[in-house]
Amino acid sequence: MFATWFKIARRFKFASLLRLAMPQSAGLRLAGLPAVLAVVMFLLFPAIASADAVGDYNLAVQFYKQQRWKMAGEACEEFINKYPEHVQVPMAHLYWGQSLVHLSEFDAARTQFRAYLSNPKAISDRPLAMYRLGECSYFLDDAKSAEQELTRFLNEHGDHELAEWAIVYLAHSQFQLNKTKEAIRSFEKSLNDYKDGHLKSEAEYGLARALEVDRQSERAEALYRKIAADSANPHAGDAQFHFAASLFSQGKYKEADQAFLALTTAQPKHRLVPLAFLNAGYAEYQSREFRNAIQRFEKAAESEDQLLTAQYWAALSYKSLGEYAQASKIFQESLLAEPNQPLAENIHFQRGDAELRLGNYELALQLFESVYTQWAEGKYSDDSVHSACEAAFQLGDFKKAEDLNELFQSRYADGGLKQVQDLLYGRILMARGDQLEAASPEKKAVYQQAEELLKSVVESTKVDETRKLAQFQLARAYERVGDDDTLIAVLSSVIENEPMSQLDFDALLLRANAYLRKKEYDNAIIDYEAFLKDATPSKLLQDGYTGLVAALIAKQDWENVTANLDRLKEHDPQSTEPHRLGLAAGDAAYDAKLWPQAESFFQIATSEKSGNEYYLAGLSGLGHALYQQEKFAESAKAFEKLTEVQSDDLKLGTHAWYMLGMAHRQAGETEAALTVYEHALEKYQAKTQGADPEVLQTIYSLAKGAARVSRDLMKNAIAENYYNVAFERIQALPEIKNAELDKLIYEWADMHYNAKDYARADELFNLLIEEAPTSDLVDDASLILAESLRFSGKQNEAETAFRKLATNKTVDDFVRQRSLVHLVDLDAEAGEWEQVLADCNTLETEFPENTHRLYVRYRTAESLLHLSRPADAAAILTELMTQLSGQSKEEKPTWWEDVWLLKAESLLEAKDYQNLTKTVDELNTLSPDSKLAHRGELLVGRALEQQAKFVEARAAYTRAIELKSGKGTESAAEAQFRIAESLLKEKNYKAALKEFYRVYAAYDSPEYEAAALYQAARCDVSLKNWKGAVQSYRTLITEFPESQHLGEAKKQLAEIEQAFPDL
Repeated sequence: MFATWFKIARRFKFASLLRLAMPQSAGLRLAGLPAVLAVVMFLLFPAIASADAVGDYNLAVQFYKQQRWKMAGEACEEFINKYPEHVQVPMAHLYWGQSLVHLSEFDAARTQFRAYLSNPKAISDRPLAMYRLGECSYFLDDAKSAEQELTRFLNEHGDHELAEWAIVYLAHSQFQLNKTKEAIRSFEKSLNDYKDGHLKSEAEYGLARALEVDRQSERAEALYRKIAADSANPHAGDAQFHFAASLFSQGKYKEADQAFLALTTAQPKHRLVPLAFLNAGYAEYQSREFRNAIQRFEKAAESEDQLLTAQYWAALSYKSLGEYAQASKIFQESLLAEPNQPLAENIHFQRGDAELRLGNYELALQLFESVYTQWAEGKYSDDSVHSACEAAFQLGDFKKAEDLNELFQSRYADGGLKQVQDLLYGRILMARGDQLEAASPEKKAVYQQAEELLKSVVESTKVDETRKLAQFQLARAYERVGDDDTLIAVLSSVIENEPMSQLDFDALLLRANAYLRKKEYDNAIIDYEAFLKDATPSKLLQDGYTGLVAALIAKQDWENVTANLDRLKEHDPQSTEPHRLGLAAGDAAYDAKLWPQAESFFQIATSEKSGNEYYLAGLSGLGHALYQQEKFAESAKAFEKLTEVQSDDLKLGTHAWYMLGMAHRQAGETEAALTVYEHALEKYQAKTQGADPEVLQTIYSLAKGAARVSRDLMKNAIAENYYNVAFERIQALPEIKNAELDKLIYEWADMHYNAKDYARADELFNLLIEEAPTSDLVDDASLILAESLRFSGKQNEAETAFRKLATNKTVDDFVRQRSLVHLVDLDAEAGEWEQVLADCNTLETEFPENTHRLYVRYRTAESLLHLSRPADAAAILTELMTQLSGQSKEEKPTWWEDVWLLKAESLLEAKDYQNLTKTVDELNTLSPDSKLAHRGELLVGRALEQQAKFVEARAAYTRAIELKSGKGTESAAEAQFRIAESLLKEKNYKAALKEFYRVYAAYDSPEYEAAALYQAARCDVSLKNWKGAVQSYRTLITEFPESQHLGEAKKQLAEIEQAFPDL
C-alpha cells in the first residue's frame, strides 16, 4: 500500500552538488597552473615548440580564466586536434574537462579526464583529474563508476583538499547502489574527519537517509529532527519530510501526519509542501481518519502538480465515509476538467461503484460499460463487467445480467473474479427462483442450480470474503426452506470475527433471527447487538430492534430492553408491537423488581387507550410499578382509573381496590385507605359464591388491610371486627392459611398487647398456639404468655412456663435464652441460688455468644457469693470489672455498679478490708453520682465494725444514711440497725436502745424493724427495764407476726410476765 500511495520526493541534487563540487580554492589553482607550465615547457623545448601551438594553447587558457567555458572547451579541442603530440595536450584535456564540468556536460568531461589520466605525462594535476572523474560519474548517476573512481582517489590521495567532497559523493554513490552500510561508514567518516566542514549538512542528511534505509529508524529520526530543527540548514525541509516518511513506513500514521504537517507550517514555501499535504492525507487515510485525510488532500490539490491525484484520493476518502454522492461529484468534476488523465479508467470505475452503492443502477451500468469498452485490457475491465452485471441484477434486468455473465465467462473465466462472478450468478438464479410459483418444478431446479454453484464457489475460492458471500447466500436459501440448524451452521463459519462489512450485518441478522426462532436467546442477542451496532436505518434495522427486544425480554436484560424499545418506537411510531413488547417487558421487569424500568415499559403499553388490547393490563402494571417506587399518589391515580374502567371483572376489580387502598395507606392517607377498604368489602363480600380463589384471597387481603388501617388509626374496635373477618376469610384459603394465619393472629394479638389489653392479647396468643401449633411464632407467643404470668405476679406458673421453653431444644434459641434469663431473675428473687447458678451455666454452655453474657456472669458471681464461694465470685467479678471499665457510660448496663458492690462483699467475706475500701472508692470515682453509693458506705461500715472500729463504722453507717441515694432505703435501715448493734457491742445499752428504736420509728423495713425491736427489748432487759422490754416484745409480736424473731420474743415475754405478773 505504501508503494502505491506514498511518494517520496527525489532530491534534485544536480544544482546543489554542482555548486558544492567547485570550491573557489580549487578553481583558482587550476586557472593559473597551466599557463606557468606552458611557459616552462616552451623554454625547455624551443626546437619543437610551435608559436602557433603556444598561441592556441594560451588562447584556450585565457578563455578558461575568463570563464568562457564553451569557448575554452572549443579552443582545447582545436588545440588537441591540431597538435596531438604536443606536450600540453594532457593539460588541454584537463582544461577541456573542467570547462565541460562548468557547462554541466559531465559525460563529455569524464572523457577528457580519462584522456588526461591515461597519458603517462599527466602527473602534476593527476589527483584533481581523478577527483573530477569520480565527480562526473556521480553527477551522471553512474554510481558504480563513481564508487570505483572516488574510492581510488581517496585511497591514493586521501589527504587531498577535495577528499572532503569525494567522501560525501562516494557515500551517495554507495547509497544509490544499495550499499547502505558502506554509505553509513562513509558519511560517518566525513562527519568525523570534517566536523565543521563544508559538507557537514550534506553528510548529516545523507547519513540520515542511509540509516533510514538500513532500518535504523531511531538514529535516522534523531538526525532528521536535528536537521529539521535548524532552519538555516538547506536540508531542513527535506529532513522533516523524510522524518515523516520514516514514521509512515513504520506504520506510525498519526505521528507521520503531524510530521508532514509540521513541514507545511515551518516552511510553507518549500517545494515539498504539496507532496507533504498529499502524504499527510495518505497517513490519515491509513488511520481511517477520512475527514482529516480529505482536508490534507484538499490542501495538496492547491498545487497543480498534485491536483488530480489529490482529488482522486479525496473522492476515495468520501467513499470510505459512505458519502458516495460527494465522491461521485468529485470524480465527475475531475473527468470533466481532464478527460484523458492517467487516472481516467480508475475514476470511471470508482464513480460507477459509488453510484452503484447509491442505488443509481442505470448510471452505474453506463459507467461500468464505458470502462470495459474503452479500456478492454485495463486493470478494471473484469471488475467493470462484473459490477455492470450487479447493476443490471439490481435493476431487475435479468436478461441484461445473463448477457453480462456470458460476456464475463467468455473473457475472464480464468481471472481472479471467477468465483465472485459465479457468486453473483448464484444470486441471480435465486432471484429467478423467487419469482416462480412455489409448486413449480422449475423453482426447485433453479434453487438447486444456485446451491450447487454457490457450493462450488465456497469449495474453490481462496478468498475469504468471496467464500463468506457464497455461504451467506446459501444461508438465505436455507432460511427459505425453514432449515435453521443448517443456516446457523453455514453462517457460523461466515461470522468469525468482529463484523465490519454490510455482509456481516446481513449475516448477523439472518443468524439472529434463526437463533430467536430456536429460543437460543444468548446467541440471538449477541448477533442482534452486533448487527445494530453499526447498521444504518432500513427495514432490516427495524427487524433487528424487534428481534433484539424480544430476545432481551426473554433474557430479562432490562437496561437494554429500555434502550432498544425506545429505538423501536422511533422507527415504527404507528405499530402496536411496542404495546405488546412494552407489556411483556414491564411484566418481566416487575418480576425482576426493576420498578423504574417496569414503569417505563407499562407507560409504553398504555400510551394508547383506544383499540389497545394491552391497556388494562398495562394500567395495572403501571400502578404496581409506581407503588413499588413509593410514588403512592401516582399509583393511586392509576388504580383509581382502573376501578373506573373495569368494575365487572371481579379479579381485576378487587385487586384494583385493594391496591388503591394500599397506595393511600402508604401515602399517609390512612382515612382514605380505610374508606377504600370498607367500600370494596361492601361491594364484593356478597359476590364470593363460586368466585375464583384469587378473588377470595383479595377479599381476605382487603379485610386484613382494613384491620391494619383501623389499628393504625387507633380504632381498635373497628380493627377487631375486620381481623375477625380476615380470620374467617382465611379459613377458606388453605394455602394462604398455612402461610399467613399465624402472622395474622400474632399481629391481632400484638394490637391488644400494645393497647395494654393483656387479657385479650393472651387469648389471641393462645389462639395462635391452638390454630398454628407448628408455627415459628408459637415460641414467641409462648414467651409472651409466660412473661404475662410473671408480670401479673403468678411467679410459680411463670417459672413453670419459662422452664418448659428453656428445656425444649426445638424452641427458638432467642426464646430459650430469654426464658433462661427470666428464670435467673425469678430464682434470684426467690433466693434459689443453686438454681440461679445452674441456669447461668446453661446459658454460658449452650449459648456462649448470647447477648446477656455479661449479665449472666454477674448473676453467676452473685449466686456464688450467696453460696459462700467468695473467691470464685471475686474472680468473675474482677473479670467483669475489667470489661465494664473499658465501656463508655452509654455502653454500660444498668446493673454495672452492683458488680463493684458484689466485689466489695466478696472482699468482706474474705476479710480483705483494705481492698474493699479501694473497691468502694473506685466505684465512687467511676460514678460520682451513683445511686448505690450508700450501699458502698454500708459495706465499709461493716468492714470497720468487723475490725471493732465502732466509731469509724458508725461514721460510715451515718454516711450511708445521709447520702441522697440512701435516704429511706432498706440499706439505710440496715445502716441504722448496725449503728445500734455497734453500740450494743460496746455494751452502751442505753444509747443502743435509742438507736434500735430509731430503726423502728424511721424506716419501713419489716425485717430490720422486727430485729430492732427484738434487740431493743434485750437492751431493756440488760438495763432491768422490764416494762420497756415487755412493750418492745409485745410490739414485735403484734406488728411483725412473720418475723424470724417471733418465737424467741414470745418465750422471753412469757418469762418476764411470769417473773413480774404486775407489769
